[in-house]
Amino acid sequence: MKTINAYVRKEKIDQILTALVEGGTVQIMVLPGHIAGRAMDQEKAPVRTEYGRKMQAMVKIECFCRDREENAVVNTIRRLACTGRPGDGFITVSNQNRLVRIDSGAESGDAL
Repeated sequence: MKTINAYVRKEKIDQILTALVEGGTVQIMVLPGHIAGRAMDQEKAPVRTEYGRKMQAMVKIECFCRDREENAVVNTIRRLACTGRPGDGFITVSNQNRLVRIDSGAESGDAL
């Protein structure tokens, strides 16, 4: 199993979620946030008053998938998140040793 984390532009989240759900991805977590630094879109990022600096609104998508689904999920996110400008984000993939559903106790592949 894999955990895929993607950090994408906020305005891209609806398209990405629609495609992932329609593609069969079962578990998706979405967390709002902001990034600072050279990986963001310097020209379009507003100054955030609570931080006193330019920050770009981003969303973190976290999902679990079977090993065989990894490339499809990564490619879907990348294709829909890409604008070709700095600040499009990043995707990370991690191996998971164990996943347990809290409600049923199902584990690993059965938990998905």
